[in-house]
Amino acid sequence: LLLVRKDLLGQREEHGILLVDMGAEEGRVASNRRRDLPIVPLRHPPDQRPPHLVLLPHNSQRTDFFWEAVPLERWGPLLFTSLDPVFPLAEGLRPLQERLAWLPLDALVPDPTGAREYLLPATWALYCDNYLEGFHVPFVHPDLSRALDFDGYRTETYRWSSLQIGVAAQGEDAFDLPASSPDHGQRIAAYYFWLFPNTMLNFYPWGLSVNVVVPL
Repeated sequence: LLLVRKDLLGQREEHGILLVDMGAEEGRVASNRRRDLPIVPLRHPPDQRPPHLVLLPHNSQRTDFFWEAVPLERWGPLLFTSLDPVFPLAEGLRPLQERLAWLPLDALVPDPTGAREYLLPATWALYCDNYLEGFHVPFVHPDLSRALDFDGYRTETYRWSSLQIGVAAQGEDAFDLPASSPDHGQRIAAYYFWLFPNTMLNFYPWGLSVNVVVPL
């Protein structure tokens, strides 16, 4: 499956396919396309406006694709979507929004050099289960263990998420929390937020690390 923003139609080549909206721009886009790329026409019913995203199987030989709208929501620089959402994104993120309302999310910028991808021979839920408990930290993450004061480590649970709060050890980096923060006066080294079912947002004084677990 390939998710495409409608404003990228005719501009983006993905997996050797040129995406074309079957509308007024079709002729111009088709005439300017690379000759070795097949056109995949995307049609939508005449009574429906195109959605923000398009969902299509990129390896199909069919030409009768229709627009399939999926929700697209933004939180700061992050975009969220789901084919079958079971809760409103605002509800899932509410504990984090209330906790980090002071954080300038829009100031965050991507750092491609820090991107990593791991293929694990295990069920995806096992990774999430490992993330949700901190008992393994002293054994698996020795550097992190030294940076945290485990006597102050705590976990808060919510309906669609959980938040682990790591207190900084003496001399280690910590957030400069404003008076509006619920944790003002504490030396917080990290906020580890898990959003059901497979997304982790890890906030540190230096920025944000995003983990997304993708079942294969």
